[in-house]
Amino acid sequence: MTSPLHTAQEEEAATAADEALMAAIALGDAKAYDKLVRRHLKRAYNVAYGMLYNAADAQDAAQDAMMRVWIYAPTWRAGESAVTTWLHRIVVNCCYDFLRKKSRQPQGGEVSVDIEDMTANTEQGYADAEKKKRLRAMLRSLPERQRMAVTLCYLEEMSNAEAAAVMGVHIKALEGLLVRARRALKPMLEALADKE
Repeated sequence: MTSPLHTAQEEEAATAADEALMAAIALGDAKAYDKLVRRHLKRAYNVAYGMLYNAADAQDAAQDAMMRVWIYAPTWRAGESAVTTWLHRIVVNCCYDFLRKKSRQPQGGEVSVDIEDMTANTEQGYADAEKKKRLRAMLRSLPERQRMAVTLCYLEEMSNAEAAAVMGVHIKALEGLLVRARRALKPMLEALADKE
């Protein structure tokens, strides 16, 4: 078990490392950029997936966000926001851009294949896959900003302050979004629990 002090020291070291990488990226250091991408691409993907619920779209949004990091690195200012907060804001903006573009496209007969569903070959595996599918559907039923708040706070385990900064809202506004999301999800979760 790690002590809170040890975790805080690790977090400070990671923040300092990210800031050093960003300073190098702003000067055009491709190796620093590669290192930052390796450190944060998975989390960027997870945030994007939490908003888009499509693996390919989330991958595209995360990669687009990482490209924007390279382009906009000179605009990042140490002390104004953490690198992770700035990066998550870029990911969120990429997702919003993607959703705007998608809403303008005519809807075709696209078929979504869920790898988790395909690999659920045992009875328990199938039940777990079905539960995950229902939970994803519940989250998709939320308005976009509530879904984003839930994804950042509960799935990405960000603090309310970090999530509010990523979303560009005050903490009280974020808390309101979470309250409304929990209120909307409660009857659906109770119904799901009753089925089990």
